[in-house]
Amino acid sequence: MKNKCSILVNSCDSYEDILDTFFELLHRFWPDLNFPIYLSTESLKYTNEYFDIINVHPLNKNCAWTTRIAECLNMIDTDYVLLILDDFFLYDYVDSQAFEKCLNWMDSNSKIATFIFYPICGKSKECNYDNFKQILKDSIYIICPAILSLWRKKSLLKYTEKYKEDIWLWEKNATNRSKTIYKKDEIYATKFLNKNVFPYDFTKYGLFSGKWQKETVNLFEKLGIKAINFKKRGFYDESIRSLYGSIKASFRFESAVICNYDLNHKGSSYIRNHNKRNNNKIKQIYDIRGSKNILRWEPAQQWGFGLKNLKIVVLYEDNKIENIDIDTLFGTFTKYKNLLVFNNYLPYVYIPTQKDKKMKKIKICCNLIFPLSEFVLKKCYMKSTEARSIEYDSLVDKLWDEFLITDEKTYHIVANPKLICIDKDGKKSEADLFVEYNRNKFRHTFIINSNYISAIYSYADDIGFALKNFNIKFLMNNGKKYKVSKNDLKNTKQLKNTYYFISQTQVNFNLINGVKKVIIEGEFIRPISNKKLKKIKYERNK
Repeated sequence: MKNKCSILVNSCDSYEDILDTFFELLHRFWPDLNFPIYLSTESLKYTNEYFDIINVHPLNKNCAWTTRIAECLNMIDTDYVLLILDDFFLYDYVDSQAFEKCLNWMDSNSKIATFIFYPICGKSKECNYDNFKQILKDSIYIICPAILSLWRKKSLLKYTEKYKEDIWLWEKNATNRSKTIYKKDEIYATKFLNKNVFPYDFTKYGLFSGKWQKETVNLFEKLGIKAINFKKRGFYDESIRSLYGSIKASFRFESAVICNYDLNHKGSSYIRNHNKRNNNKIKQIYDIRGSKNILRWEPAQQWGFGLKNLKIVVLYEDNKIENIDIDTLFGTFTKYKNLLVFNNYLPYVYIPTQKDKKMKKIKICCNLIFPLSEFVLKKCYMKSTEARSIEYDSLVDKLWDEFLITDEKTYHIVANPKLICIDKDGKKSEADLFVEYNRNKFRHTFIINSNYISAIYSYADDIGFALKNFNIKFLMNNGKKYKVSKNDLKNTKQLKNTYYFISQTQVNFNLINGVKKVIIEGEFIRPISNKKLKKIKYERNK
């Protein structure tokens, strides 16, 4: 296996202070690691007590990120490369056998370009590779350079060698290449795992644009890492996120609207926009024929920007035109002087329109202000604008139904099964779990090691999915099995043999004395069809 794969650690001279910790944890949590390790920096001659590091440097220190990666790859003579960033700190043991499986799968299928060892948002389908999903080519994100990944070396070379791009531009352009030039390439990403192949979390630990993420302190204390001086770099401040270099470089004003069709629309209610942008002048036109009452406009995927001179014009099906009163808008923005500032998670604007009047098109024009000053960002951090009336809130509820049947808005839902057990004193404890998956079918076995009186089960953390053929069984200490009646399940919406999770994610039920295991089975479905959702939400409540 040693001659099959190499490890390429992508770093830079200015990150020398974190390399000892990175390699210490790599040694601790991957004790049987026997692949050659290449460290890419501008000029460091780094040595380490645990590994024989092969230092590689670019011919030109100021070259593009893609050029540097390609030059490194040309120095590596193995067929496969594990690409890791220097602040991907492991916090548990690597599953070496699972990693070896990935190498063998790539040996047997030459179409596989990469295995991504982290769940990513994207349309996907089930595959024959345990614990992975295949990312479909109409996904927003396909190529993710800032995530730990196993690459076929020649595949990564063809995505980088000819191009001169920074890491963020490469992420966008390489994704487009995978949809066009290299559309035969198969790309796989991790789906939910009880134990990840590489236990790390770049969203919580490590660095963000050169600053420490605060939760790293607790992680290092737990792992006994004491050599880091956190004051030297300081900590990441989320309120000024958009001022950090990585966000500036990767910011895209990529927009979409969600329309309200009262669940009667056969197509998608989520409409993307190909922006007409001249410098920072934005002009967008959406075909929203047949929608009514309210729209949700999502200006960008990232946040930390402002809009100036916002004008919204609606064309109705009777050809009458309405200029939307900006003061009626609400969402995750706040007004500051002459700006609408979006410094809140998930930037969106709700646009109320004339009651029950069907629309044809909507035109949105504005000036993008990015970046904003640190003062404005901190002043507007996590602020939003509330709806004017309860009537608007009810319109949002209807639009939320369109959200729940939209594939693009539910593909990020992944399993995160939990069973919280409660004893007679109200004390809660999470049960140990063993998982089995066969495509969308699952079997969760929870170990009950004490006398509990009730339990709370959740399949995922996000709503907008259904569980078909869902059932719960108890395995008793005496070896007998007991099936829980659907009438004993609380806090659920049911339709025949399917349970719908559209306003909550939990199922409550009582436990009985002598339970040894709780076995929960079913089939995961998302998105929910508009026909089924309409029946559940409206027809059953009449």
